[in-house]
Amino acid sequence: MSVVLRPVHADDKPLFISREGDVPVWVSPEHRAGEQPMHVAIPTEILLREDAQGDYLKVVTQNGAHGWVEAAKVRPYEENDSKIPPEGFYIQRDLTALIIGDNIDRETLERKNGENF
Repeated sequence: MSVVLRPVHADDKPLFISREGDVPVWVSPEHRAGEQPMHVAIPTEILLREDAQGDYLKVVTQNGAHGWVEAAKVRPYEENDSKIPPEGFYIQRDLTALIIGDNIDRETLERKNGENF
């Protein structure tokens, strides 16, 4: 099951993003020293807040996992955090090489043209 989060949200369940670096997501806010997190959110991952308890926020990750993050490690998500402009973007490229026989996949083509967000 895949969960897609969009930067449109209700005021009572705001979106959050890392302040800096990876953010460990714990099974509970009372995790132990040496315990491994259930998930590590990368700096660009958007987290949906469900609840709060002390210094922790209960969040849903982009892959649908429910867990707890330290509130000090995240900040509210703002629309300007996205690398994709709100109006979208236009890609113009010559696909002649692909048609003739340069067999490369979509991700390679996007990396080659600097389009991979």
